[in-house]
Amino acid sequence: MSDPKVIGDRTELFYRYVTSNPDAAYQMTTGDMYLQGKDAFRARYSGIRSVQVRRIGIDPNQGTTVSEVQVTKTDGSTFTEVRQLRFTSGGDPKISSEITH
Repeated sequence: MSDPKVIGDRTELFYRYVTSNPDAAYQMTTGDMYLQGKDAFRARYSGIRSVQVRRIGIDPNQGTTVSEVQVTKTDGSTFTEVRQLRFTSGGDPKISSEITH
């Protein structure tokens, strides 16, 4: 079971960092997301100026957050989508996957 406040706060921080500090966001990951490397991580978010979290649903039993986010691309266009982050358990949860719905 994950601490809901911790994974909620980390979700917001992660989406703030993917564009403002991608190296810090990358350090918040583990598993396949981490093993693919920094270049693949940066490529995943290239073309995006910002990701703003609108709402977060937290499932501490599953260690997941489901967020409605507004994405602003570098061309200025925006769209809304739902993204799920899965966290590892323990005192320092890391993001093991991100799924866009």
